[in-house]
Amino acid sequence: MSDTQPIRINDQLDNLDNIDSSYDRRKAIDELDQDVTYSVSVVIDKIAENYSYVREDGYRDAYYITGDVSDSGHRVKVLLPTSMNSEVQSWNEGETKVIEATISDWDLAYKQFGLLGHSVIISEDAVTKSTLDPAGEAPSEGATQQDDVEEVKAVIEEPESVNSEEEPVDVVEAEAEVEAPEPVDVVEEETDIEGPE
Repeated sequence: MSDTQPIRINDQLDNLDNIDSSYDRRKAIDELDQDVTYSVSVVIDKIAENYSYVREDGYRDAYYITGDVSDSGHRVKVLLPTSMNSEVQSWNEGETKVIEATISDWDLAYKQFGLLGHSVIISEDAVTKSTLDPAGEAPSEGATQQDDVEEVKAVIEEPESVNSEEEPVDVVEAEAEVEAPEPVDVVEEETDIEGPE
């Protein structure tokens, strides 16, 4: 595997999807350079243990996920390394994970690409949180944040004008009249109890 950053998978899957014959599609996949890894963002719809035979070392008794590739109409089944089993078991359906993977197969029955996952790059949820979280990672040294500083200064220096000519709103407290219920007369009836004759 090379040290270069993984390439986004969507374009490669589009190219393979344009091949009409499943045989030719599988052949094209077999001819792919397995040293080239792709980043694939998968919206998980299933997590399961793999029971089928796997010829690659490190994937026996492993878990796989299936789902849709983000911003794409492609479905994938990603077999993950056995070393990731405990991590994968903590994932949930509906989560999005960005995984480094290679393309390994085409499954005609399920109309999905088979991928061999190598590692998790990051979950998309974590990307969103770190982007929004002010306590997140600091920018790398030398990275300019001048635009952000200028934007904050503008907000501080030019507060929104308040229209002081608006009439104050009168708060009127309404008094509620509560009628007490009328007393009920309780009438006790005398009952003669006759003994046995």
